[in-house]
Amino acid sequence: MIQTVNKMTDSNSRDALATRAAGELAGQIAGNLSAGRRRMHLSQDQLAVRSGVSKGTIVQIEQGHANPSISSLCRIAVALGVSVEDLVSAPSRTAAKIVVAREAKLLWRGRHGGSARLLIGTTGPNMLELWSWELAQDERYQSDGHSSGTREIIHVSRGTLRIEIAGEIFEIKAGSSATYEADQAHAYCGRARGLTVFTMVVEEPGSRRGP
Repeated sequence: MIQTVNKMTDSNSRDALATRAAGELAGQIAGNLSAGRRRMHLSQDQLAVRSGVSKGTIVQIEQGHANPSISSLCRIAVALGVSVEDLVSAPSRTAAKIVVAREAKLLWRGRHGGSARLLIGTTGPNMLELWSWELAQDERYQSDGHSSGTREIIHVSRGTLRIEIAGEIFEIKAGSSATYEADQAHAYCGRARGLTVFTMVVEEPGSRRGP
């Protein structure tokens, strides 16, 4: 017997799963942000001032109606003295936290097929994160500078990655790695045909964060 696959139904099913996952993530972030804000006895206005994220955005995030940028999540995490992992995940109550592939958090989707997934991270206030990135040819992601002392380590496993930082441009080919201070504005750009794939470690010391 030959089984036929309805491609439209298959596609709709994947879209529905992606939409549900995004909704679940938005709900997780909403609850964690609200709990963190109340723990620190901050109003939404006060959190907006501390984080540099508009009150309107904070309200939308707490209501589960927003898809916050990575930059906004980082700023809010800093303001609350937690990590991005703390904002996007349920707390772990075991000695070791295991994140299986399907649970990695998709926190950015580019217009040309790129993506950024937070694979796993430590709890705050010291932040140590492992990310998986993909960028299509000439696809660019602009990042604001993180808090003082933040460092990033990158390993490119496929394609060629261009990093723009401090007025300089660096190209890292597959098999090569780089490290740099990430407390200033920087950008990543895929330079090879097809996807450029790289892994990133982010270290943001809590002791160096601002108020």
